[in-house]
Amino acid sequence: MKLLWIVFLTLLAEAQITNVDIKTITYERKIYNKVLHTLYVKPTINVYTDKKNYIRFPKENNFNIVDKCDQSDVVFLSYESSLVYCADKPIFVDNYNDFISIPNVIGAFYYRKGRPQLKLNKDYINQFDLNIDKSLLKYVE
Repeated sequence: MKLLWIVFLTLLAEAQITNVDIKTITYERKIYNKVLHTLYVKPTINVYTDKKNYIRFPKENNFNIVDKCDQSDVVFLSYESSLVYCADKPIFVDNYNDFISIPNVIGAFYYRKGRPQLKLNKDYINQFDLNIDKSLLKYVE
């Protein structure tokens, strides 16, 4: 009987962890969809990123994953990313340190103390002639 309870509780804990990950990815997808489609006024956005991040940019949200940096509209770098960023493309990151230290970073979405944070860099957004909608003004630095 104890073994049955241990198995049950283990499965329950594992299901909750998986559920949290799915909720987090779903939330991130909504953020990237809203922000990037507001900045880029075009039907489909070409994203250059590594395979770990493909899940964040699904085709049903009008994202197209490209293999080469020069084909992209935006480069997405995650904290664990192995990509070398492109010098002439706008970059979106998932941590604050990259937001302040890498050139051409137009924005960052990350968590600080468990709270979601969105930051947009006005200078680089203007440099790449991207659209800053009124709904995003409170996130612009």
